[in-house]
Amino acid sequence: MTKRILIVVFLLIMIMPSRAQEKDALIIHGQGWMFGVVEPKGWRCHTKDAHRHHMNAYFCLGKKKIDKSPAIMHISVYGKGGDTVQQSLAYDIENYKKHSKTLELQDFQLEANWEIASAKYVIDDKTMDYVCFVDPGKNSQFYLVLVLHGAKEESPKYESDFLSLIKSLYWMSGKSGMGL
Repeated sequence: MTKRILIVVFLLIMIMPSRAQEKDALIIHGQGWMFGVVEPKGWRCHTKDAHRHHMNAYFCLGKKKIDKSPAIMHISVYGKGGDTVQQSLAYDIENYKKHSKTLELQDFQLEANWEIASAKYVIDDKTMDYVCFVDPGKNSQFYLVLVLHGAKEESPKYESDFLSLIKSLYWMSGKSGMGL
């Protein structure tokens, strides 16, 4: 079984898009899913303790820890449960509204080959989250949520890094891999 997994991982690495091969691509996997991403320059991926933070992977600036990084990016994989990414984003917005004093929504549109729903949230005029729900395809039971989170003044500084993370995403679960 282990030999099969290694062969599959090797084959998947070989078919990664050329943009992911320009740098070292990370492969992150769980039960029934696997994806690859490239760390944005200056960011470091953490997976070992990500589950404690309800994430599958998170990225901090340089060698900073999650509580010391001025901003963090993170990725979580969820089962679709029949919802579209637009419905999931709407539910996320309602949840933020329930737990925040104020929530200002700003436009954050992305172009991609996948179905995507995205928005920018300013929470209590202190925090800014860029949120992107990605549906990797109708054959997938999962969707991904990518977030850039930080202080209102800090998050915009890292928008291009967040976009680079999203664009490097390569879904490897299901019938075929798909890149953005």
